[in-house]
Amino acid sequence: MNRPSASALKSSTSVGLIGSLDISTVLLTELTGDIGMRLASIVFAATLAMAAAPTLAAQGDTAPPNPQCMIKGNVNDHGDRIYHVPGDTWYARTKVDTSKGERWFCSEREAQAAGWRPPKK
Repeated sequence: MNRPSASALKSSTSVGLIGSLDISTVLLTELTGDIGMRLASIVFAATLAMAAAPTLAAQGDTAPPNPQCMIKGNVNDHGDRIYHVPGDTWYARTKVDTSKGERWFCSEREAQAAGWRPPKK
């Protein structure tokens, strides 16, 4: 399997997003095959989520507790509990404020089971 070198991967990422985690340390280890690439992907996703947390907080948004749980549960002015998936119209504008009972979900099924609905089209 042809893997890109650690230096190539490091140079292809934005150092500003990586923060204090030196991802090259993970990539320099001798991980092979699918497991190594999956681990590098998970570490990279977690690093991006950690780097985004201060920006989200400044915007009144909380960071998801799990970087794979990106569905936003929002309570509107009428008290309706609505969930937003990445890419839908209101996702970027929706802020999760846990003090209002809003929360993050890992799947639409989880959101629906908790009594939340998708946005009306």
